[in-house]
Amino acid sequence: MGFIFQSYNLIPVLSAIENIELPLLVVGKKLKKARQRAQDAIEMVGLADQARKHPAEMSGGQQRITVARSLVNKPAIV
Repeated sequence: MGFIFQSYNLIPVLSAIENIELPLLVVGKKLKKARQRAQDAIEMVGLADQARKHPAEMSGGQQRITVARSLVNKPAIV
């Protein structure tokens, strides 16, 4: 199951790509695999050019980052 929180809940010290890959690392995926799936997810939401930015540096992309984060584990339901 993937979650999209109303208040985003992005970790401010992590970049967009790191916020997306975090759920994969928590479930034990290897860093290389997690990074590739996070890259695929960020491309899916159209923010690949924002991958290295931190949440405070992004004006409107935070919501799409949370969508990518919720989809990165390929959940059956969001």
